[in-house]
Amino acid sequence: MISSAASGVFYSIAAGNEGADACNSSPARAGTSDGIMTVAATDTNNQEPSWSNYGACVDIWAPGVNILSTRLKGGTTTLSGTSMAAPHVGGTGALYLSGQQGASPAAVERALKADAHPSGTKSKDGRDITIDYAGGY
Repeated sequence: MISSAASGVFYSIAAGNEGADACNSSPARAGTSDGIMTVAATDTNNQEPSWSNYGACVDIWAPGVNILSTRLKGGTTTLSGTSMAAPHVGGTGALYLSGQQGASPAAVERALKADAHPSGTKSKDGRDITIDYAGGY
């Protein structure tokens, strides 16, 4: 993942759902590399759920509780997890790249972090939670 990010691939990866430091799990710890964003989850109150991983490896937060998703055999269901939050950031990265073709993964990461909105809440590690809301791309 790190070498492909260095070659121009942007990644948005789930932080994990153990309520632990994301820097101690893989692939979440890869978020320390430029162009790889580790994503934690927030609920409808912009709070970090107890099960969402946290820590210095988390780059950004996104909605991850009660997200409408598809079922394997058809239909829809509601799911929660950082695997529901990470696609929000991946989609925002794709929107950014649609207008900034050729931007490096590191440039995408910088733009998304710059456009993230402060939630007014704190992560379990005391950092301000900043949420990806697609930044108008």
